[in-house]
Amino acid sequence: MTKTGSAAAVAALLLASAPCAQEGEAKGSDLDRVQALQQEFTAANNAWMQEYREASKEERSKLLQSRPQPAKWFDKFQSVITNDPKSEAAAEAAIWIVSKRAATGPNFDKTIGVLLTNHIERPSLDRVCQVLARVPSPSAVKLLETAMKSSPHVKVKGVACFSLAESLRYQSGTARTLKTAKEDVIKNYTTYYGREAVDILRSADPAKLAARAETLYEKVQSTPEFAELSHYRGTLGAAAKSNLFELRSLSIGKTAPDIVGEDVDGNPMKLSDYRGKVVVLDFWGDW
Repeated sequence: MTKTGSAAAVAALLLASAPCAQEGEAKGSDLDRVQALQQEFTAANNAWMQEYREASKEERSKLLQSRPQPAKWFDKFQSVITNDPKSEAAAEAAIWIVSKRAATGPNFDKTIGVLLTNHIERPSLDRVCQVLARVPSPSAVKLLETAMKSSPHVKVKGVACFSLAESLRYQSGTARTLKTAKEDVIKNYTTYYGREAVDILRSADPAKLAARAETLYEKVQSTPEFAELSHYRGTLGAAAKSNLFELRSLSIGKTAPDIVGEDVDGNPMKLSDYRGKVVVLDFWGDW
């Protein structure tokens, strides 16, 4: 069997094991359909990944163009939301769309609006909050703010607080970039985040955004039930501490922390010895 044939066989097997949920089909509940669509995407993506792993270097560059994109499933999930925005199925569909970044611009904001209006008390909203840490749109910020204040679940509140801090830190850097960006760069940001978000960031004060991010990181650190929540860097408290250090010591315009060590000739050196001079630092590692 060829590599392509092998991948196709895997896809067929995975799809066959999933509940039938073809577009327009009336069988089963909306929640069944959402679950079937999730499995459909997973099966397609798994089959592609197997084909990619088995492909040669030359074949892989071509395969990148055919990887299943979540956006192609947006309309199917959106139809479930439209059917009944308040249902559990709509919540799962909206969470999938946001978590997979299956929409951009107005469609993304609209999906966030469904969660904000109808499903802010769901315990699984922490997955959405994690994704929104790098989404500067007003709707994303509003959901994070609302989840932080109104969710009955500690995990959702803690993740929302940390993600809002992350979002504001990211917005601060983006706002600084957009103030001197060329039109093509601004156009790219607009396509991805929408005109409203870009206009807000272009007129925002980067320093104020960073200051608010600091306050929220401090809140994560000082709230034990937030600080103890797990994070890929250990805990939210540890991640907040690290990001606070970056904001306060490594941001543009800040005085660099002193570095003590040896130069390439083995002589002792300190970064502060070169204060007032132009210094280029080259950080590298070998693992």
